Amino acid sequence: MLAAHSADCGRILIVEDTVPSARKLAGILSDAGHEPAWVQTGGEALHAVDEHGIDLVVLDLGLPDTDGITLLRGLKERSLPVVVVTGSCDLAVSSLAAGADGFFAKPVDAGALLARVNVVLAAARAYRALLDHYAQLEAERAHIRDGLRTWVHDLRNLFAVAKMNLQFALDENHEPAAGHPTVCRTQLDDALADALDAVGSMERISRTIAGSASSSDGQFELRFAEIDSLAALARDAAADLGPVVASRIAIEGDARTRGDTDLLRVVLSDLLRRAVGAEGAEGACVRATIDTVERGVLLKVRGTGKRPAEGGEDPAQGPHGIGLGLCELALRAHGGEFGESHEAESGGVHFWLTLPREAEGQPPSLS
Repeated sequence: MLAAHSADCGRILIVEDTVPSARKLAGILSDAGHEPAWVQTGGEALHAVDEHGIDLVVLDLGLPDTDGITLLRGLKERSLPVVVVTGSCDLAVSSLAAGADGFFAKPVDAGALLARVNVVLAAARAYRALLDHYAQLEAERAHIRDGLRTWVHDLRNLFAVAKMNLQFALDENHEPAAGHPTVCRTQLDDALADALDAVGSMERISRTIAGSASSSDGQFELRFAEIDSLAALARDAAADLGPVVASRIAIEGDARTRGDTDLLRVVLSDLLRRAVGAEGAEGACVRATIDTVERGVLLKVRGTGKRPAEGGEDPAQGPHGIGLGLCELALRAHGGEFGESHEAESGGVHFWLTLPREAEGQPPSLS
């Protein structure tokens, strides 16, 4: 089994059927700090690269059991750098065409071999780092794409609510329905209020997205402050939903944390509203519990009632909030996490979030 090695050296597999040649190559490499391993056949070579962390292969093309060029192609299919050693000029040219990263004629010059090995190892590591960076960028791109999809969904729903209520007010103002010569002022006021609420939510979503995009690192520009009581902030967030909805929310426990008070208030208001709305007009009280846990401050928003029937009305079912996509993004910007689940039996909704504990010094990184 191969041992650990320094950053500049590598685990190098020597594929050579001649013992003296293999010993010479191993000595050159080990004296330079590399860790050589030796096999004598093509089958052993493929097994070794599949089972061990090989960084580079030094391959003699004249093997007894395998065509050297065929083995070379098999090694390159595994994305391994290969330096070829051969006594044939024709094979050397063929090896380059098959993807070899260099070749040396026998007898091998130690200095030239080491120089080539070091260059190939450095290039291979740079390539792997580039692939890792590309994978990271793809993951971030997928996260942004998912966030945009959520935001578009939320905005589309809000546009539909605003359009429906404005159309209702316009139709009843100019052409009352048959049998209903006039609609009471309260109904029109409610329709216009709902439309205005939807427009306000759209404006909040747009402002939050713009705040994220305007930052140099693509994150929220947060104004961190000490929050002495997360429970008090949650009660303020509940009060923003109006007395009817707030009366159905119980806040239990408390903790200190740190964050952007205004943004967290909007997030908490959105999550509490959604939990109450999922309970229906006759639903049980929604309970928000706050605890200090190992990873920070944990807040759970949990409902136990049934979901409202199709078409049912509820004071919490309306166009409020900034959307779950932005809630998650806001909490991630604080160094926290967010999750959502639905109770299969009761139909209740369950949100949870974490925030860092109160900490001295600088606020957490936004990256």
